[in-house]
Amino acid sequence: MTIDKIGGAANIQQKSNVRHNEKVSNIGYDRVDISKASEIALQNEKLISIIKDTPDVREEKVAEAKKRLELYMQEGALREEVLNSLANSIIDSMPTEN
Repeated sequence: MTIDKIGGAANIQQKSNVRHNEKVSNIGYDRVDISKASEIALQNEKLISIIKDTPDVREEKVAEAKKRLELYMQEGALREEVLNSLANSIIDSMPTEN
């Protein structure tokens, strides 16, 4: 199958007379506005990337927590000072009556 030229090079138009619009040329700059939703989406993408790069389990923190818990355990029960500290924290967090 062949496609024949329609009109050949005779259909190519010569340079047309284009007038310069003074109003447009005096602006001098372009401007792009990014919507708030787009900015939030970009921030979310950055945060997701950071989260994906962070390991799920930090082994050193788990080992430290286990060690500290073992120090506070005594024959299967929490030490008295830990219980007192916990009770004081709960009492301190309760609202006071005026």
